[in-house]
Amino acid sequence: MSSEPIPSGAALLSRYPADKVIVDCDKCGMQAKYDKLEMLEAGGDRALTYLLEAIARRKGCAKLDRFDIKNICGARYANIQ
Repeated sequence: MSSEPIPSGAALLSRYPADKVIVDCDKCGMQAKYDKLEMLEAGGDRALTYLLEAIARRKGCAKLDRFDIKNICGARYANIQ
């Protein structure tokens, strides 16, 4: 289960509009694909912003902790707008 508090009004994993959560980054080429139901079972419902950061971090993104606004992590949910 996630220990992050869910902010009021946050977009949640449980409301993700697809069965697969697909994340990619045009900057570093990272790609990841997860089953939404398996993610919910494993970690509970989470805010999508926190989840995106956690996925990028697990995939080794070195830009997450940098304070360079011109060189930030480019991870995004690839299959939603």
